[in-house]
Amino acid sequence: MFHVHRSSFADKRVRLGGDMHATKRFGQVTKRFGQVTKRFGQVTKRFGQVTKRFDQATERFGQVTKRFDQATERFDQATKQFGQMAANYSNRTVTPPASFNISAYIIANFITYNVSVKLWLHVSSYFVAVGGLLNLLLLAIILSRKRFRTQGPGILIAHVALLDLIIGSAYFPFNLSQTRNDPQPSTISCNFGQTAISVLLSAKYYSVLFLAVNRFFALTLPRAYRTWSSPRRSYLFVLTAWLIGTSVYVPSNLLRLGGTWASAPPWGSCGFRGDGSGIYEPFAFAMTYIPTVLAIAIYGVLVVRDVFLRMGRFLGRGQSDIIPVGALTTSMQRNRRWTRILVVMTFCEALCIFAPSLFLAKSFRKWVIAWPPLGLWIRTVGLCSFWVNPVSTLSSA
Repeated sequence: MFHVHRSSFADKRVRLGGDMHATKRFGQVTKRFGQVTKRFGQVTKRFGQVTKRFDQATERFGQVTKRFDQATERFDQATKQFGQMAANYSNRTVTPPASFNISAYIIANFITYNVSVKLWLHVSSYFVAVGGLLNLLLLAIILSRKRFRTQGPGILIAHVALLDLIIGSAYFPFNLSQTRNDPQPSTISCNFGQTAISVLLSAKYYSVLFLAVNRFFALTLPRAYRTWSSPRRSYLFVLTAWLIGTSVYVPSNLLRLGGTWASAPPWGSCGFRGDGSGIYEPFAFAMTYIPTVLAIAIYGVLVVRDVFLRMGRFLGRGQSDIIPVGALTTSMQRNRRWTRILVVMTFCEALCIFAPSLFLAKSFRKWVIAWPPLGLWIRTVGLCSFWVNPVSTLSSA
């Protein structure tokens, strides 16, 4: 009897343990099921949010599509108006008077030619607005980061962006308004306006040159550049760029060396009337093209140098005594990146500067004289030099 009682007790304990284990497992399964249900609710909620956002995106896409269709319709209307304008003036010939100085036509500012320029005005104003916003964005980025304000070419790039902002966003609208409202400006206003814009452009061109010099030393002498480069020297470059333009254009315009700026009939804009000595043209050529050509030459040397260094590393003959292979520091990599940005900026800006001069060369003058609105569009090409700086910098940084 005792043996049977003991075996029965053991069986009950086993069954009780099995029931407790099953109850525990059932609790775990129930808890896991609750977690899965909760997770499923979260997923369902997120799916609802995604569906809602997708509907909002679809609605916005519909609005954008509608606006794009409206813009396309307006562009078609503008193209039609431009075609009508071209047809109206295709057979028209404007011949300047015998006393007209062709140099006044070559160096003249934005001219309206007393014709319908609505489309040209809209397109040029769009470029001016976009360029101004991009320059403001570039200035904000540079001023908000300490390393841009105190190291590298940040100060010089900010200076160029500020000049582009002033020239492209302030000078062009002012000049256009003055030309439309006062087609025969006085000699005083012409001299003052041309002196101001000449000094601004000269400061910009020489700032671009000093940027190239800065990059040359940063890449060829990186160790010496770290001790030589400072904000004080960058500000000295900025001051030098302004002094060069001021010391050349202010005395020459005040003393009227080689001629003077005055109203240039029959198109009603400021143009340079030479006195026959031919003194002013070399000055204008030197101040405009020489710094740009020198900057291109410096960047060309840096590009060729970089190509040879890459070829040497590829062939196993890298100049390890100058820069060990694979030992480029963060500052060296940053200098190389800045240089690539400025190379793109300088070459694009040179195209914007030289393209109008190429079309206004002697062999192309008759086209512009025969169809005056062409001169306006040529000058619109020149506007790209005021916003190519922020475009290339922001897109490559």
